[in-house]
Amino acid sequence: MATTNEDGTPAVSPKAIFVVVDEPRIAFGNIRSPGTVANIRSRPDVEVNFIDVLARRVVRVKDRAEIAMTIRVAGTDHHAHAAMCRRIAANPRM
Repeated sequence: MATTNEDGTPAVSPKAIFVVVDEPRIAFGNIRSPGTVANIRSRPDVEVNFIDVLARRVVRVKDRAEIAMTIRVAGTDHHAHAAMCRRIAANPRM
């Protein structure tokens, strides 16, 4: 997931778990990425790339994200985020 730091530079953090919430929303599990959480709170524009290496296709999802919920487990906050997916661009070339 790509977000933007306070100084305008890009910040990329791998996310392993995505789920379709409903159309047009996806959510991802955020595990120990305080920079991603801070960036989404301040600058919610994000981009996520999904890659199918066998088919040599990529889907880029660009939109605004929001923190949907925070769960406290064993004294640690875990955040679930939902990114709106209205603007999905498929790029057949990698």
